Amino acid sequence: MPDSGLKARRIGELRVVIFGAPAYFARHGRPGHPDDLENHHCVLHAADDTDIEKWPFRIEGKYKSVRVHGRFKTDSAAAAHVAVARGLGVGRAPLWQIRRLVDDDVVQVVLEDFEITRIPIHAVWPSTKIPLAKTKLFADFLAARLKSADF
Repeated sequence: MPDSGLKARRIGELRVVIFGAPAYFARHGRPGHPDDLENHHCVLHAADDTDIEKWPFRIEGKYKSVRVHGRFKTDSAAAAHVAVARGLGVGRAPLWQIRRLVDDDVVQVVLEDFEITRIPIHAVWPSTKIPLAKTKLFADFLAARLKSADF
């Protein structure tokens, strides 16, 4: 934040994971390497202007984009998660969005060894001469909450 007049505090990290339904893996096998995704159906979620058919990974310490393909494309995160849970293919999403599906064993995370660097989460607030106690307490609360959960 170059000279924006805002204050920030890093309060956590966000994991982006690859996941699929056990039934899908039973039919098509579990990918063991990002390159294996070439032989899998992927559920493609258009979250922003990025190329939805390129998924980033960390392979041998370097970032590499792997081209994926799929028969289901959507701009809805909820629709993408349901499609993966129903076995239409492998998906990619922030872990916090699918945490309940993972905890209930509706979907399973794969390719964990190839995950990209976690994305930092920051609390941001306007700069004041005297730090606001409520702001600090809230940032402390969020940091503690995020630390106790694997996001």
